[in-house]
Amino acid sequence: MQVFQQRVDKRPLELYLNKFKINIGNVVIDKQKSKKFKIINYGFRHTAVTFDEKVLKGSHVKLSVTKIPKLVTKGACQIIVTFDAKKAAIGKHEMQIPLEVKNGPRYILIVQANVTTPELTLTRTELNFKRVICGQRMTTYIRFSNEKEVECIWHLVSKRPDEVKGDPSYNKFAMIPTSGVLYPG
Repeated sequence: MQVFQQRVDKRPLELYLNKFKINIGNVVIDKQKSKKFKIINYGFRHTAVTFDEKVLKGSHVKLSVTKIPKLVTKGACQIIVTFDAKKAAIGKHEMQIPLEVKNGPRYILIVQANVTTPELTLTRTELNFKRVICGQRMTTYIRFSNEKEVECIWHLVSKRPDEVKGDPSYNKFAMIPTSGVLYPG
C-alpha cells in the first residue's frame, strides 16, 4: 500500500472571487480622464476595503481613495479613477489593481484606457490655382478628415503683421472656415 504525502504550502492562496472592469476610454496624450464608481456594502456587518497601493506607484492610474477603513452596512463610497496620459505610450493600457475586503473575498479592479492623439488629414498638401484672370476670383476646395478616435480642434495660423510687410500676396488668399472641430470618423 502506497501512502501519499500531501505538501502544505505556507503561502496564502491568491484567489480572486471576481473581476470588475472600468474602461476609461480614449485619453488624449498629456491629458487626464476620470471615471467614477461606487463600492456598496451589502453585507450584514461593517467592513474595510483596501486597494493595493504598491501596484499604483509609478503608474498612470490614480485612485481618489485607496483605503476605506469603515464601510457600514448598506453604506457606499464613491471612488474616482483617473488615468493620467502624461508620458504614456500611445496605444491600449490595462492595469490590474487588487482589492481586499476585510473578512471577505479578494477582487481585481481592471482599469483600461486607450492613449491617442488627435490628427488632421488633408486630401492634398498643395493648392494650385493655375491661371487666374486679373480682377477675377477662383475657388478651390480641400477636405479635412479625422481618422483618430478623438475629436480634433483646429484653427488657421496666419502670418504675423510684421512678417507680411512687402508681401503682395497677403490678403489675396482667404480660407473659409478658419477654425473648427473634426469629430472622429
